[in-house]
Amino acid sequence: MFFSYPLGTYMFFSYLLGTYVFFSYSLGTYVFILYPLGTYMFISYSLGTYMFLSYSLGTYMFIEASKPQKPGDVASFYSATLPGGTQMCLSFFYHMYGDDIGTLKVQVRRV
Repeated sequence: MFFSYPLGTYMFFSYLLGTYVFFSYSLGTYVFILYPLGTYMFISYSLGTYMFLSYSLGTYMFIEASKPQKPGDVASFYSATLPGGTQMCLSFFYHMYGDDIGTLKVQVRRV
């Protein structure tokens, strides 16, 4: 499947094993994409075509950090408000490589 989409839109599609959500949103010059694992996504950028593939449990989030992004650009992910009263754990893997990659900040806020 190949999807051409305008930034700032939500796309929903069905897959053989159920319904998956493809999420694309533009904040500044960054594009955030939520990929359902076990699916293939082909995304065409000005630098070429990228293929993302995963076969595990859960989902993963991708931020394109190369050109046209510029030093000083900021990308942010925000979760929905989570119910209180129970213990929660945030667990994730990340890949940040390069001389100009910057920092990763995880903030938890009580509302």
